[in-house]
Amino acid sequence: MSVHERSCPSAMPNVTLFKYDKPDLAGRKKSVRVLARTDIALVAAQVVSDGGENNLHSHTYLDGFWLVLAGRARFYTTDDVLIADLGPMEGVVVPRGCPYWFERSGDTDLVRSVVQTNRQRPLA
Repeated sequence: MSVHERSCPSAMPNVTLFKYDKPDLAGRKKSVRVLARTDIALVAAQVVSDGGENNLHSHTYLDGFWLVLAGRARFYTTDDVLIADLGPMEGVVVPRGCPYWFERSGDTDLVRSVVQTNRQRPLA
């Protein structure tokens, strides 16, 4: 991952450029890389070789925008109800407060990106 800040005119915040390089999992089942963040948003990429986030959970303050870049993912909600079966370049928005969990569903690594926004409190 490489991150570069570029200056904007003094009345504007700086922009951040970033690049994602798929990590070597080195025997781990998953890896998450934060690519960039502001006080109310975060963008990250995750590689999952097995499983996923198998516990049902929700985020009180975060809306999540998930995009599958490679592989396949299934997202579920309460009582294991399927809400999305996604392939490359398909996504789902999980609004704050919505319980969900996901799993890798193909036979190749799942690579996905997420943008999370938080209007209630800063992302520290």
